[in-house]
Amino acid sequence: VADAKEIPVSGATNKDWEDISYGIGPDGSGRLWVVESGQGGGGGRVIYEIAEPDPQTATTVRPLARYTYAYPDRSANTEAAFTWDNHLVLVSKNFPAHVYHFDQLSPKGVNKPRYIGDLTDANGVSVAKPSPDGRWLITATHDTVSLYRNAGAPGTLEGFMNQEPFHVIVAAPDDNVEAGDFHP
Repeated sequence: VADAKEIPVSGATNKDWEDISYGIGPDGSGRLWVVESGQGGGGGRVIYEIAEPDPQTATTVRPLARYTYAYPDRSANTEAAFTWDNHLVLVSKNFPAHVYHFDQLSPKGVNKPRYIGDLTDANGVSVAKPSPDGRWLITATHDTVSLYRNAGAPGTLEGFMNQEPFHVIVAAPDDNVEAGDFHP
């Protein structure tokens, strides 16, 4: 990408940053949520909240906050995150994939997300992104893409849980899919 720019995050440690999600902060400005999985050794599970930097002028950014987290029911590897109604959601890499929602985050103590449910047939999820209208959720493993239809009331995260995928394709059998999103 010709216009790509690297902007270092000072005051943050990257042991195994797995995903970056975009949301809107309480002040109405953009936020980046960086999820440190703790799988890279020594870093622990951390979420960094970063004000969206201006790509034209920013040379470095500092996190607005650093949140530690732990799963309420088990230990899980997480590579996929997204925002739902401006709240961070994590999707585990185990089978079936467990979905967790942070109702709020506090820089004090250990944050424990609320377990929402499972994505049926999802195993090894490295990408999870909802469509802008909340009707679809796409997940990807390193080689398979699954599309889930929201069977619940519009705008409910629970509507994706405990149902078979609407459509599944083998997308990159000799590749390593680790990013994706809906556009626009």
